[in-house]
Amino acid sequence: MSNRKRGPFVSLQLMSRWRNIVGLNVGMGEFVHKHPHVFDVFTHPIRRNLCCRISGKFKSLVSEEEGLVKDCELECVKRVKRLLMMSKNGRLHVHALRLIRRELGLPEDFRESVLGKYKENFRLVDLEIVELIDKDGNFGLAEVEKWREKEYREKWLSELETKFAFPINFPTGFKIERGGREKLKNWQMLPYSKPYEGNEVVQVGTCGKKRYEKRAVAMIHELLSLTVEKMVEVERLAHFRKDLWYGSECARVVIGTSWDFLYIN
Repeated sequence: MSNRKRGPFVSLQLMSRWRNIVGLNVGMGEFVHKHPHVFDVFTHPIRRNLCCRISGKFKSLVSEEEGLVKDCELECVKRVKRLLMMSKNGRLHVHALRLIRRELGLPEDFRESVLGKYKENFRLVDLEIVELIDKDGNFGLAEVEKWREKEYREKWLSELETKFAFPINFPTGFKIERGGREKLKNWQMLPYSKPYEGNEVVQVGTCGKKRYEKRAVAMIHELLSLTVEKMVEVERLAHFRKDLWYGSECARVVIGTSWDFLYIN
């Protein structure tokens, strides 16, 4: 929004030039009138043309969001530390974090307010690489372990059935193919190297393709569990595949879908 001497507003005529830039397929006037809680449309007292400014209600919401993000700063530190602990060498590309900044609940200036501020936890190797300084033993278990413990305790399942299992929910109307349940049961019991169990390379030839793919599932599942809404745009997950050891082949199998978003329950 324009914020010159004339005030923090801009004419709808000028805003109409931004239509293609922001990717709107409707007129700018129609768009702002559809969102009165965000935009305040008024007639300029002198020029008598329609102008637009951010509504007071929306400003309050933005301010409230910034306050909540600030209050959750330590939680943000924990999430980034967990991601770094899963990485192959304790490093992540800042660009990848930036792509899912909102999903992780990170502030807009997280490079300075989180990575730069908590120097006892993070070190910026260069402009686009962050490194974990010290691992936290309290973060050794993946979030899925809580579900496994509950399944083991409440459903009286054996350790063999729960130790490497994941929660699976089929969509309504889904029909599993013949022999599919047996394959799924075997896959659930298939051992794999868990996200925080070291950061060694898991080669397809030595551990088997299925175990390699299951580790990729585990890494992505843990990443999703660290997000606020347990959901990330599929395209953005691809930027973590090298840092989190789910290579191009596994990325194609696990996140190479026609879906726009990947989520967990």
